[in-house]
Amino acid sequence: MTIESARERKRLGITIPRSTLLPPYMATNPFFVEYTNAMDAVYGPTVDAQLHTLTNIRNMWTQSPETETYVDVGEMIPRDVWPKFDRDLVVKQVNMLGLKLQTAGIVTDDAYQTLSRFVGIYWFEKGTQAFMEFINYCLSSDLNVYNMWTEDYDTFYNEGEPEIGTPIWEGGTWYPTTHVTIVAKGGLKGLDILTLQQFFYEIANYNLVLRAIDANFDMWIVPDVPDATHANIVAMAIVEDRQIAISNFVNRAAPPPPMHESEQLPSTYHMMAGTDLPIADHYLLAQPTGWMYLDDTLTMKVPVYGAQHTETITTQSDIGVKLLSNLLPSGQFNLLYGPVQWMKVPGSSRSSARIPYYGAGTSTIEDGVEVSARAVGVQRTNLLVNPTGFFQ
Repeated sequence: MTIESARERKRLGITIPRSTLLPPYMATNPFFVEYTNAMDAVYGPTVDAQLHTLTNIRNMWTQSPETETYVDVGEMIPRDVWPKFDRDLVVKQVNMLGLKLQTAGIVTDDAYQTLSRFVGIYWFEKGTQAFMEFINYCLSSDLNVYNMWTEDYDTFYNEGEPEIGTPIWEGGTWYPTTHVTIVAKGGLKGLDILTLQQFFYEIANYNLVLRAIDANFDMWIVPDVPDATHANIVAMAIVEDRQIAISNFVNRAAPPPPMHESEQLPSTYHMMAGTDLPIADHYLLAQPTGWMYLDDTLTMKVPVYGAQHTETITTQSDIGVKLLSNLLPSGQFNLLYGPVQWMKVPGSSRSSARIPYYGAGTSTIEDGVEVSARAVGVQRTNLLVNPTGFFQ
């Protein structure tokens, strides 16, 4: 019997009699043949079967009659043809292989089957760009990762963008960082963004910091659109229907408050004691970039603004009457006015995002009669009103 035939018999589950191991002078003696056959009869179900089970306890590539049909004709076995194991078993298997996911619930059954079969190979590639390929394969996604460059550790650009100047080793001021951006060309296509974020930190290289997850879309600009009407399409727009804030290791992202529509712009506003600037020098706080909880009980929710909104006070007249807040029993809406100061987001000291805050003092409700149209925020048509309270 050749080594190849022995391996094939083992793969097919064919038991080789112990008498095969007898040398010729013993194989011709019926006593020894019957003795080894008796050993097969006794030890086969009680010992050999258990040893076979222990041998394959970590084997996630067990064969079946269906997989054998592909082996016989020399074809690659499709992933969905391989036997699937119970989720609990696969989770334990992945844990034993050195990948104990803290967010096990976010990974699908199919993704866990893939992890259990390939994570052992992935460990040899950890520390390289292979981690994104591994994430793509496990989550059935098509994502790219870009290293980010900076010259002041405040403004970052993806590698290859034209804003990046001369590297420091060539006499310039720009250098690469451990910050990265994940880019999903064509969108995330059903992949939950929080699943991707959490899985990234479980599987990626330890030194990487996920700064952003971008969704890029290629859209037609002029009339060359399949099945287009006679009208020329000049541009296509994407409407943002959801705000997303990525949590950090200190705080969790929060959903926005409900939105209400008023018949007119409110005239009452919160005034902080000690503020002596005229109302014309104040500005409204409009829709923030996102929201974040500041406490473990998830009760203290604050707005978070991107740098481009904290630095720019817009003055257009299109202040809207869509108001972000919970309703007061009186039905009154009280605006939030600045000027404010800006603090860094706890746990994200290197981020350009900021949280607005007032100086020392207590808040009173004032009636401004006439409201300034100056504002900061993502959308001037959505304004912050009725804060639950102020805290130090």
